[in-house]
Amino acid sequence: WMGSSKADLKAFPPAVMDDIGHQLFRVQCGLEPDDWKPMAVIGAGVREIRVLHCFQKKTQQTSQHEVELARKRLQDVLR
Repeated sequence: WMGSSKADLKAFPPAVMDDIGHQLFRVQCGLEPDDWKPMAVIGAGVREIRVLHCFQKKTQQTSQHEVELARKRLQDVLR
């Protein structure tokens, strides 16, 4: 797990954690998540897995803080 990613995941309700786990399992099996979008701003081939949970985004843009966090985690994985 990178940084706070495990704690971040555990903060979601159990049903959401199950859905995220299922989507990650699909990726591990070489399948695509049910709902995703490319995140080239993070890095080539990076995809955002979208899981419906308790709120809806008011904007389509990902916050700069989240982009920087994802970039850092990607760099940590690539080391």
